[in-house]
Amino acid sequence: MCLFVNAHCYPARGGTVCQAAVAVRIRLTAANPTKFNTPAVAERKITASEAVFRPKDATDYLVTLQSRTQVRSRKHEAVVKAFGEHARAVGWAPATNVHPRDLVLRKPGRELLCEVKVVGPNAEHAIREAIGQLITYRHFLYPGTKPEASVAVFSSSVGPAFVDLLESIGIASVWAADGDWLASASASTLGLNSIDGDG
Repeated sequence: MCLFVNAHCYPARGGTVCQAAVAVRIRLTAANPTKFNTPAVAERKITASEAVFRPKDATDYLVTLQSRTQVRSRKHEAVVKAFGEHARAVGWAPATNVHPRDLVLRKPGRELLCEVKVVGPNAEHAIREAIGQLITYRHFLYPGTKPEASVAVFSSSVGPAFVDLLESIGIASVWAADGDWLASASASTLGLNSIDGDG
């Protein structure tokens, strides 16, 4: 069985066109990731009889890179500035001299650990990075008393599923939206929002 896309036959390994379609989507996304925004979808459980173990080639290979000029965006710093100014307006004292952290917010006897992420075509990358950095910083930079909360700050919406994921692991989230700052339930209780949001 074959799935044809642009006159190319993709064999349906395992016997279904659905599996071939998924393989095509993966190949197309890998070939041009900026054209696809593919949110994570819960996969069904694979039984032991369906499991396939096919490790990838582990041999070394050479890569030749041409030198070129790259434009580096400063959007991250713009988000840090905009959110820091918003936090100050709602009563928090923002601090950026806290390397390697992006930002902390303070009130007497209180501290919020913030990680700022610019959201690209696929929000999952920003989510994974924010989770990893917040957990790492909490563990290594706060060995005694932990900050009151960890807050992931995003340049735009990451969607309600990711907001729910962050809430489920104890990370508050805030994101920019049309000049306002929307917030998850836990971030709202910290007073970090302009108006409540769900992603």
